Amino acid sequence: MSRKKRDFKNISLTLLLVAAIYQTGTLWLENYSGHNFFYYISSMGRGAGSGIVDASALDAECATVGYGNKMFDVLYGENVKKIKECADDVIKQTAEKSVIEGSEEIDIASVIEKKAVVFAMPFEVSAADYLNALGADVTEQNVYEYRFDSIIVVPAAEEETEDEAYFVNSASNTAIITRGQSENGQKLLSLIDEAEAQYIYDLQYISTAQSGFNIFSGNIFVPQWTQSSFEYTPVMEKAVFDISDENALITQLEPFFGNYHGQNVDVNDLGEFTISDDEVVVKYTAEKILEYYSYRAEDDSVEQNTYSAYEACKEFLKKDENIGTDYYLSQVQIRNNTTVFLFDYCIDNMPIVLLEEGENGLSHKYAMEVVVKNNAVKNYRRYAVNFGKGAEESMAAQNDFLMAVNNTAALAGNEGELTAIDGMTLGYGLDENGIYTLKWFTEIDGNILVTDTEGAQ
Repeated sequence: MSRKKRDFKNISLTLLLVAAIYQTGTLWLENYSGHNFFYYISSMGRGAGSGIVDASALDAECATVGYGNKMFDVLYGENVKKIKECADDVIKQTAEKSVIEGSEEIDIASVIEKKAVVFAMPFEVSAADYLNALGADVTEQNVYEYRFDSIIVVPAAEEETEDEAYFVNSASNTAIITRGQSENGQKLLSLIDEAEAQYIYDLQYISTAQSGFNIFSGNIFVPQWTQSSFEYTPVMEKAVFDISDENALITQLEPFFGNYHGQNVDVNDLGEFTISDDEVVVKYTAEKILEYYSYRAEDDSVEQNTYSAYEACKEFLKKDENIGTDYYLSQVQIRNNTTVFLFDYCIDNMPIVLLEEGENGLSHKYAMEVVVKNNAVKNYRRYAVNFGKGAEESMAAQNDFLMAVNNTAALAGNEGELTAIDGMTLGYGLDENGIYTLKWFTEIDGNILVTDTEGAQ
């Protein structure tokens, strides 16, 4: 059986088909008075109050690795970390050596002709804030005013030449560019070569901008089979908690409390398990939803920004020791005075796409939601399952992305023709048999249309 490969995820939507996994609307514990968990005071950040907090540069949704031959691979989750850490060093060093000019119009297709890495960001962010979170001292006013949604890092082909980083705003097709020699440019080049040797087998990605596909509203990376079909193994959910085993649940949820002393435990007629103390409530339902709420006294002496909030989010997620599936940061939302981080699961460089019925059809349902206020986690909600290769029979994906475009047009009632596709993702979605098979998820005008890849062996 050939190895399964990954898919590109458009920066706005990588999702997965599971209708009515959990109810829409506000969190179930929202009536508790607002107070928080895990307060951090340390060395970095820009706060107006009496203290300062740790800050983390946002992780990318995914990393697209370009090999300089118009072929690419798209990486998710843990597979992104090593290459992004190296790329962030290159970004920081080039920024510190550059006099950063204003934004300029760029030709994406030309920029990615060389070996490069493209990082899709989960939302539009400030270039200056991102660089400051990396530890780079940036003072140019035009950098503070510029916002971007992806970064392209192009390491120099030879030593003693300049590496480049492009902070790209897709809407305006412009970028702020940093250039300079960095200590890690050649290391990043080696990591790109390693990725090519490791990943480029049964799936290869192409750039729609380079290939001239004008049916897409912007550049995205889409996979192509190297054979007539792509053989893969479906994915299945694996239970994390047993709601009938109270002692096991108490043990599994204990890390949210630090020490298990004085908690109250309750199981109601609906089969909902709740454990709480004077400051924290954790609930698990028969619908496989885990939810955490803290009403500890807030400390508002330090101003929260996206990066300090993300540091708090990442530290908190370490407390959920039951996460056994890789995941990635899918979107960031600012709601009033809170920052919300939304995550999706992935497996073997392929997103697991959760969807539910919305007002206008299928809409995204994120696997995990972390709400941060005053640099501490207030709410946490997760579809508490793990995923694994559970089916014995392999399947064959046969409908490539061009066929998927035609099928999507028919589904949309466009008589076989589409003119503006905003995003297209190949990912695992739930089918009628309760397993997750490869499907195409196409975004058009904010709607998500799902088509099968077909075929079974």
